[in-house]
Amino acid sequence: MVARTDGALATLQAAFKRRDVDKRYLAIVHGQPQKDEGRIETLYGRHPRDRKRFTGRVKEGKPASTQWRVLERCAHAALLEVNLLTGRTHQVRVHLSEAGWPLLADATYGLRGKRAPGVAEAEAALGRQGLHAWRLRFPHPVSGEPLSFEAPVPPDMEAALAVLRRA
Repeated sequence: MVARTDGALATLQAAFKRRDVDKRYLAIVHGQPQKDEGRIETLYGRHPRDRKRFTGRVKEGKPASTQWRVLERCAHAALLEVNLLTGRTHQVRVHLSEAGWPLLADATYGLRGKRAPGVAEAEAALGRQGLHAWRLRFPHPVSGEPLSFEAPVPPDMEAALAVLRRA
């Protein structure tokens, strides 16, 4: 999102601060959430031993909230729709990983060690972490009219999902 005027920038920044901006992601994760949807709420901050990483397992920090919903289940993975209610750095990656469902091919927060059948092949087809900024909704900075933008699932994610569906 780019603002063309200082006034539009200020209005958009205020919309983010009020949480009037709806940010949805698609995430391909290792493992299977037991429920079909849920919400993760934690305090959030820097990892105590690795300053480049973040964690939701802190005693002090900023609140972070993530809603998720299963869109599709595969043998050893799932496709989730993720709604960020707060916008912390790496929030989706951290919350899903700490819930037990790390993103495919996430070198920082992802699965280490042996992969389930088809997962390594899906990661190779993907070639990056399994996260896609799918939809953005916000009020127009001048008229207030609701705007919505969607980005189709990219071919590399479609290829990874096809591998997982066959596994």
